[in-house]
Amino acid sequence: MSWDKQYYDDLWDRTWRRGGRFDELSGKIKPRVEIPDPRYLQIGEARSITGAVLFVDIVSFTERSKRTAPKDLLLTLDLFLAEMAQIVNDWDGVIEKFTGDGLMAIFDTAYGDESKMVKDIIDVATTMRYAIAKPINSYLENKKIEPIHYRIGVDGGNLLVGKLGVRSDNDPVTIGFAANIASKLQEIAPIDGILIGHYIYFHLPDWEKAYCFRQQSPADWTYIRIGTSEKYPFYSYSAEWKIPP
Repeated sequence: MSWDKQYYDDLWDRTWRRGGRFDELSGKIKPRVEIPDPRYLQIGEARSITGAVLFVDIVSFTERSKRTAPKDLLLTLDLFLAEMAQIVNDWDGVIEKFTGDGLMAIFDTAYGDESKMVKDIIDVATTMRYAIAKPINSYLENKKIEPIHYRIGVDGGNLLVGKLGVRSDNDPVTIGFAANIASKLQEIAPIDGILIGHYIYFHLPDWEKAYCFRQQSPADWTYIRIGTSEKYPFYSYSAEWKIPP
């Protein structure tokens, strides 16, 4: 997938069409064998993959629910979750789970090397940034509904994807250092900000690293770079899509 005029037009069109209905939140998400299909995993079984993880959610959704009419709240969630899921799907990622007012997505190296995987997940984060700020919030404001603010966290590395519990129909669970980092970065990201872990930064091309700014670790940051005593570094990512000609 690429950011071009056709994608830009489709993004605006589908967002505004989606605003008129409340279904198919993730109906177009397709399964992938490379990130293990849970149908082929036994309880207690796992697969190791090289992957990248993205978390995105709506800022202060609980507070929003106290001051927003239920119908408007449902419309907000429908637009947000459906479009975030669609963007992940467009770049061949997999939704690991929805988190109420957000989602967790996984990318792997099925269609290329680690650099390609990182490019795809950064493209997804950048497209999410644009989609929320422009077509989604434009539609909400047109309906006189409070606009959305978001936080995004991204990192990558070795992941274990397995099936746990006692039921054969349990959803898969993804665990690993990268998943922990991505989740934590999403929690501490600034409003309308994207934070990326060092793995993602390392695999970016030099021109794109120019949009990354190393951040100060919070006092309670306990994540250590493997094989060192250094706190695991992370960066803000500031690039934004331009409107295609």
